[in-house]
Amino acid sequence: MSKFRQYAKWTGIFFLIPDIASIPALILFQPLLRHDDFITSSSANETQILVGVFLEILVALAVAGTALTLYPVLKKQNQPMALGYVVLRAMEATVIMVGILSLLAVLTLRQDFLATNADPSVYQAIGKALVAVKDWTFTFGPGIILPVNATLLGYLLLKSKVVPRAIALIALIDGPILLVSGIAFLFGAYEQYSPLPALLAMPMLVFEVWFSVRLITKGFNPSAVAALDKKG
Repeated sequence: MSKFRQYAKWTGIFFLIPDIASIPALILFQPLLRHDDFITSSSANETQILVGVFLEILVALAVAGTALTLYPVLKKQNQPMALGYVVLRAMEATVIMVGILSLLAVLTLRQDFLATNADPSVYQAIGKALVAVKDWTFTFGPGIILPVNATLLGYLLLKSKVVPRAIALIALIDGPILLVSGIAFLFGAYEQYSPLPALLAMPMLVFEVWFSVRLITKGFNPSAVAALDKKG
């Protein structure tokens, strides 16, 4: 049982990291994401962006980490679905890293512009394209892949009974809602970063925090883990 207690503790920690780090990272990125003159401005704060990049790297690593710590438990309930969760979580982490690399490319572009003092319109056009990549990674990560992950995880948690039923149900219910919301955005139903998707994501935030605190403080349900151990 001690190994499952360790899996639970690290899963809880890994789930908390994105909730703590992702919002500050997004705030730090705003000068680059929302101002077309970031590349050509001599007063832009590159350190601020690099701090945001560091936080985003922590998020990507934590996302991948949850797959590694949950798989030994979830596979005892349903191995194919547990593998699917690992693959999708890895995809989510990869999408985050693509967004990080696009922002680092903008910083490189800015340094090149300041060194050569070339045509700013060309650099700004390339910078906009790279920022668009970052925006789309936000859409496909939290907007599409995460809801599928959450739905899958909610189902496995509900069936395995390793956490209270209420926790699993939040993910199982809100996951499909967020997926529909993400698809709606793809078809132009609302603007990115609008209040509606943020409101719809609140239950998922509750799930992640509740799930994390539960695993860190109490771990998985011992009787459910014992039943899975016999089954597996």
